[in-house]
Amino acid sequence: MSNWATWSTSRRLLRVTRVDRPAGIARLPRPRSVKPASAAGSCGLCSDGYNVGELIGRTSSPEEATYVPMGWLCWHCLVQRRQQPRRRDVLLRVFHALFAGDGIGLIDRLVHHLDTANERIDYRHRRETLRAWWIPASTWEELTAQMPRRGAPDLGRLKCQTTSVFVWTTITQGDVLLAPRPLNADVSRPRPVGWSNQRNQFWDHLAHSKHLKHYVDLRQALTKYAAHLAQEIESRSTT
Repeated sequence: MSNWATWSTSRRLLRVTRVDRPAGIARLPRPRSVKPASAAGSCGLCSDGYNVGELIGRTSSPEEATYVPMGWLCWHCLVQRRQQPRRRDVLLRVFHALFAGDGIGLIDRLVHHLDTANERIDYRHRRETLRAWWIPASTWEELTAQMPRRGAPDLGRLKCQTTSVFVWTTITQGDVLLAPRPLNADVSRPRPVGWSNQRNQFWDHLAHSKHLKHYVDLRQALTKYAAHLAQEIESRSTT
């Protein structure tokens, strides 16, 4: 019997019930049967169409399958998808790993972890607790007292509000647009000219900068403060 990988050019086979398993790394399982298609159709895995006479096949299914077995597969999915993968093959592989129903999929592991976790974070409670919150003036002074001032922007109350938004999103995992901004609601306080652009630039540096020491130090201090405040909220909710 000739190697089954050469049968794609043969039209003599009506049906094959015994074929060799492909060689190589990450070998595919031996197909249950291979035959030339008697009618045009589509692959049960990648959905590509095949024409009459093209070789198609079926794979073996577990006896206790927790999913609907696939239909006829095209020659690529049957033989070549491991050795000559397309982008679609990689995506299908990831999809099956995530949503496999046999207990070994990543989604199953995540659900199991969440079901067995001893502590779950109530982010809604955190958002309700910090509904009208921003960093108190005394805490702000303490956080920024040790920050290097040379070349650093003026850390006024408007920038305190922006850093409060950073802490709020860190603690609540909420959308930045939903964070409280008390100063924005106070129309009696004039805003500096160009503050919107300065605020956006300040936020971008605070959230993403890796090389500007002032912002890196400030972000680390705020992250540490956010962790401490989150612990306080959790401890109050359990007492």
